[in-house]
Amino acid sequence: MQSGRELMDMIQTDRIPGHEGFTPRGERRIVYNSDPSSIARHVLPDPVEAGDLQRWVDMLADSGVDTLVQDAFNQGFTLYWRSDRFQYDLRPQHQRFLPLLDAGTQPLQVLLDRSHERGMAFLAGIRMNDGHDFPVFADFIESHPQWQLPKRWELLGIERPPEAAINVGGKPLDYTFDEVRAFHCDVMEDLLDSIDVDGLELIFRESYFPLPKAQERAHLMTDMMRRVRHLLDERSDADRRLMLGVRVYSTLEECLDLGLDVPGWIDEGLIDYCCPMDTMFSDFNAHYAEFGPLTRNSDCMMYPGLHPWTSHRMRLKSAMTPAMCRAL
Repeated sequence: MQSGRELMDMIQTDRIPGHEGFTPRGERRIVYNSDPSSIARHVLPDPVEAGDLQRWVDMLADSGVDTLVQDAFNQGFTLYWRSDRFQYDLRPQHQRFLPLLDAGTQPLQVLLDRSHERGMAFLAGIRMNDGHDFPVFADFIESHPQWQLPKRWELLGIERPPEAAINVGGKPLDYTFDEVRAFHCDVMEDLLDSIDVDGLELIFRESYFPLPKAQERAHLMTDMMRRVRHLLDERSDADRRLMLGVRVYSTLEECLDLGLDVPGWIDEGLIDYCCPMDTMFSDFNAHYAEFGPLTRNSDCMMYPGLHPWTSHRMRLKSAMTPAMCRAL
């Protein structure tokens, strides 16, 4: 068995047995996904000024990040930008951006401009569903209860478990309905027409179809992915292809069980990168390797995700150490 130093030497000199000749592709190495509420609460002041956003980008650039993804849409709300067509986030932590927005400045544009100044690509993140329990939900969600997924205990035919009193799972939408898919595509189109981002990252967490119907409805999500790819291609040119990335579950089996045909998306050339990861913690036993053959033989890059916690419970206690991050 090799020591840690010997293993690192093998990685750096491309001498891992069975992996000879594999070298990293592409120019970008670190994609940072910026959680909207965590950054608003713990990094940015109240109220937020343009300089605060610029300093946040500088911190990331100085840390070696070369692609910044700012989540900009979640559960029917826009975040870090405002549109005449869609609701802005009503939660208290996002009211600190209102002075900037009222003055005609989109925080997302400030982040984009500074990212480009620092040599970073900038993408807008779209959370396709979310299980957070908001104190208030968007009108689109509240006014269409028939488009919401049933609760897990309802599907299982059991009584509501005690822990559901703390977290009832939000109000995720059912992508079986054309109206739900069209709504999200309209949001993305409006964002692309408002802010000249370098692409979109779709964050796939929670469920999208009623279980156990998800696999048989995967084609509906793939059709939507084609539409998103078309939106991006319409705004691309010979010198600049707008990127489409996806953040998905850490195994192909989980993805397929949720109706996410990631192998098909890669094979069809719909996505430019894939980030397999758990939604809340870093899994040291995740089967990221199974994504390798899919991406290695395509133009799609793979960026396995790294969370600051080692388990769902540890997020309430302590983060991973730098040594743990390096080990993963």
